[in-house]
Amino acid sequence: MKNPKRTFLIGFVVGLLFFGWWLRGFLYINWRFGLFSWDSWYFLFHEISSGWRFSNRGDWIFLTSFILSFPLYFALWYLIDKIYWKKSVKKIRQYIKKEPKVSQPANTEKTPALKVNKAPPVSARRPIAMPSFGPTMRTKPLNKTADLPSISNMSDFEKSFTNEKSSPSASPSLKKANEGMLWNDFDSELKQMADTPLSEIQLPKVQAADEDIDNLLSNAGLTILPNISTLEKFDGWAAAAQGVLFWAIYDDAEGDWLADEEAFNDEDPLWFSETDHRVSPVFILSRKVQELTKKLSETNFKVQPILIERKGNLINAEDMLKTWNDLGVIVCRTSIGGPVQLKTVSEVLHEKYAPLSPEEMEKLKQVLL
Repeated sequence: MKNPKRTFLIGFVVGLLFFGWWLRGFLYINWRFGLFSWDSWYFLFHEISSGWRFSNRGDWIFLTSFILSFPLYFALWYLIDKIYWKKSVKKIRQYIKKEPKVSQPANTEKTPALKVNKAPPVSARRPIAMPSFGPTMRTKPLNKTADLPSISNMSDFEKSFTNEKSSPSASPSLKKANEGMLWNDFDSELKQMADTPLSEIQLPKVQAADEDIDNLLSNAGLTILPNISTLEKFDGWAAAAQGVLFWAIYDDAEGDWLADEEAFNDEDPLWFSETDHRVSPVFILSRKVQELTKKLSETNFKVQPILIERKGNLINAEDMLKTWNDLGVIVCRTSIGGPVQLKTVSEVLHEKYAPLSPEEMEKLKQVLL
C-alpha cells in the first residue's frame, strides 16, 4: 500500500456511496427494508428466530443482496483505488486545450500570389446629385445625409438596409443587453427560490372527497342494517339490496402505506409504512366475508366486501388494483384518503339497486344478528 491515507479515503467515499445511497435505496424500494432503521433489523431478526423459510424468489434475492454486498464493495474499492485521478484529469485538460494541427501536403510548389485589385467599398446608396467636373467643381466635402433621399420616400426594405449600414454596432450590443436582462431576471428568481424557507413551501394536496355515505346508500336503493358489529379495530357499515350485501370497513391508519397481499412464511400478509407494519385490512375483510358467505349459503345473497381508505395513502394502489380485483374486494377512497387512482364511494355506488323486501330483511336479521 503506497499511500494508505489515499486508499482509506477512497474506501470511505465508496462506502458512503455504496451503502448509504445505492444499497440503502435498493433494499427500501424492493422490500421497504431500512438499512439504517432499527425497526427493520428488529423485524428481520424476529423473522429469522421464528424460523424464516425462503418461500419465493424475492426472499432469495433479498438474502443474496446481503451476501454479495461486501464482496462487491471491496471490488469497487480496489478498482477505483487503481485509478490515478490527478493524472487522468491533467491528461483530459491537455487533450481539451490542445489545438488540432492542420496537415499540409508534402510536395507542394509555392505559386506566387496574384495581386487582386480590390474594389472600393460600396456605400449604402449612391448619392443622386453627382459633383460636376467643370470649373464649378465642388471643393467642400459631400454631405451624405443631405444627399441621401428622405426616409419617407424609401421602401421598407431600403429603410432596414440603411439602418443596418448606418449603425452596424447597434444590433449586437442590443442583443447582448437583452440577453443580460434575461439572465439577471433568471438569477433573481433562483435567488428568491433559494432564500425561501422550507416551512413556507406548500406541496399540492389531494382534494378531499366530501361524501355523505348514508345519502349515497339511500340513493342507490340500499338499506343500512342496524346493530352490525365492526371488524376488529375497524369502523364500518353493512347495507343490502335484493341479492347483494355490501360489507364495508374504513381504514383510518394515517401516513403512506405499501400494500402487499402475499402471505409471508405462513403468516398473514402485511402492509408497511416507513416506521410500522400491520396485517392487511383486505385480508381481514376477506376472512370475514368467507364467514358471512357460509352463513348466507342457503340464501341468494352475494356478499361484496369494500375497503374504504379514509385517512391514509396507498402508494402502490395502481399496481394492486388487479390483485384486489382477483380477491373480489373493492378498495376505494373518501375524505382525505388516497391516492386519486382509487374510485370514490360515490363512483362505486353509482348503480341503482332494487330495495329489500320485508321477507329478505327478516332473513338477513336472523342470519347476521
